[in-house]
Amino acid sequence: DANRELADEAVPYQPELEHDTGLLEAETLIATVRSLAEQLGNEPYHPEAAKIKMKELLNEHQTQALEPYRESVNSAVVTACDQYGIALLREDDVDEWW
Repeated sequence: DANRELADEAVPYQPELEHDTGLLEAETLIATVRSLAEQLGNEPYHPEAAKIKMKELLNEHQTQALEPYRESVNSAVVTACDQYGIALLREDDVDEWW
């Protein structure tokens, strides 16, 4: 089930981080990544344009608070792009966009 796979990619709940604004920002960004991927999946196939839009989204979220969650966000980008068939990416490629 695709939704279950995406849920597995989310940052795991950690009670000690309940007031961590970086975690909240990461979860919000991951949700936005999924939403954008779904939107792009409904448009004509153009992987380079999809990559540019994802890169722009990450560039809008250049905060120090996201640093510990960067790997989870990168993984979410790769998974969402693959799930919606908009681009084939590697986490290393996405990490360079930050």
